[in-house]
Amino acid sequence: MKTKKWKALLTALVLVLTVCLAVGCTQSSHDNPETAPVTEAPTETPTEESPYASILSAYAQALQAGWKGAELMENGLNYLAAEFENPAEDVGYLETDLDGNGTPELLIGVLADDPFYGKMILSLYALDDSGTPMLVFDGTERNRYYYAGDIRFANLGSGAYDSSFVTTVKFQDNEMIDMTYTTDPADYVLAALTPFSAWRETQ
Repeated sequence: MKTKKWKALLTALVLVLTVCLAVGCTQSSHDNPETAPVTEAPTETPTEESPYASILSAYAQALQAGWKGAELMENGLNYLAAEFENPAEDVGYLETDLDGNGTPELLIGVLADDPFYGKMILSLYALDDSGTPMLVFDGTERNRYYYAGDIRFANLGSGAYDSSFVTTVKFQDNEMIDMTYTTDPADYVLAALTPFSAWRETQ
């Protein structure tokens, strides 16, 4: 009798083990947060829209459409951007924190290898106390700014009576301050600009 009971018990244990192996008797990893599978975070995180998006978009559309100087001026853009054979390739932008105060500035500058315009910064924008873009300077043929690295710009120009000036200015507290010395043209720097041909509205 005992032998039959042991055989029945052993048969029942074998049956239970078989079922466990077939359907799984261990606790699901999803039921235990400590062993639940890890889901990787997205590799791309959304970024806030640039505070200069409207300016960048206006330049990109205008230069890609081949606007002339007068059209650029009428829309508050620097007319010198139309002086190049391929403006969308020869003019670019750089959004960077020039002075290290935690807010970005926007440079609009020249990428073309040109003896007169090369390394020239056409316009510099900054954010005012309310976070609204403001124009710090707008270069012209008679008042040119060339990037000299860091927060410095070589400033060259001429007046109405054959007078001219050459100096170096620095960007500080949202204004340009004269440093009263000149920068050798050999020390002008080509800013790390992105051509406007690369601008997309989805940015």
